[in-house]
Amino acid sequence: MPTTKAATKSQGKSSQESRESTKGSHKPSRESRNVSRPNGARVMEDPRDLRELFILQLQDLRFAEEQILTLLTSAKEAASNNELVDAIKDHQEESRQHLEFVEEILQAEQADTDKECFAIEGLCKEAQEAIDCESPVPVKDAAIIAALQRIEHYEIAGYGTVLEFAKLLEESDYQEKLEEILSQEKKADKTLSKIATGAWMSEVVNDLAKEDTSEYASEMM
Repeated sequence: MPTTKAATKSQGKSSQESRESTKGSHKPSRESRNVSRPNGARVMEDPRDLRELFILQLQDLRFAEEQILTLLTSAKEAASNNELVDAIKDHQEESRQHLEFVEEILQAEQADTDKECFAIEGLCKEAQEAIDCESPVPVKDAAIIAALQRIEHYEIAGYGTVLEFAKLLEESDYQEKLEEILSQEKKADKTLSKIATGAWMSEVVNDLAKEDTSEYASEMM
């Protein structure tokens, strides 16, 4: 039987209403999608769509911000260069705000907030080694900067990814804040680069070279 224009129009309207009701509606809970792996860590199953992948990435970033906040406290106490200490303090406050916002998104999406991220755990472990090292003060500061920049690059990649996902998902409420966070992460990375390549580093290298030369001369006597 041929389809009437009225029936076609009705079907189209029904399909459009269905799409509109889905967009912007409260998303179903993701708690049932979380499972335990053999090592005991709670992780999400393989994502079925872009939204679940978006949430998975945000869960990693939430865990990362939490770990970074703890690490920055140690780094701030271990650093000696005043510029470096100030930079760590500034970014620590930004990280608190980043963590709060990411948690807000996860709560809105009804997603778990206890997922771990092994990548950031490894980066933080390396950074802690730099913090705990007993190298000469300026060398230790340089090691801390190097470790923190690796973490910054992780965050830049992470927030850049979720920002693009938010755009594809048409989540305009998330986009502006994610853009701000990404901008802050890039700025923090540039600040660390500026400190690392500043005049103090050249002086440090020269001073250490003089010390090595002096020690070598003493041993030869």
